[in-house]
Amino acid sequence: MPDDERLTRVEERQEALIRGVAQMNETLALQSAMLEQILLAASQPPPKSDLGQTLKRIAAILEQQQETLGTLEVRLVDLPEKIAQALVEEAAPS
Repeated sequence: MPDDERLTRVEERQEALIRGVAQMNETLALQSAMLEQILLAASQPPPKSDLGQTLKRIAAILEQQQETLGTLEVRLVDLPEKIAQALVEEAAPS
């Protein structure tokens, strides 16, 4: 291979490497900008929220519902027996 061709190939490779490094630099600059925005957002205090109060209200409602279900369960436990007894009494001759 003549020297001119070798020199041309070396120059082409060098230019390709330079383009690759330039693209990597652009990518790194974009990533740095994105990381800066992420860090800025992460360092801000959280927005004011009534989530805590809402969760407390939900917990209170669930407790009340649990009590209501307990009361209902006590009433329903005897229901099949009471229904059977009523049917027997109704069917019995007077």
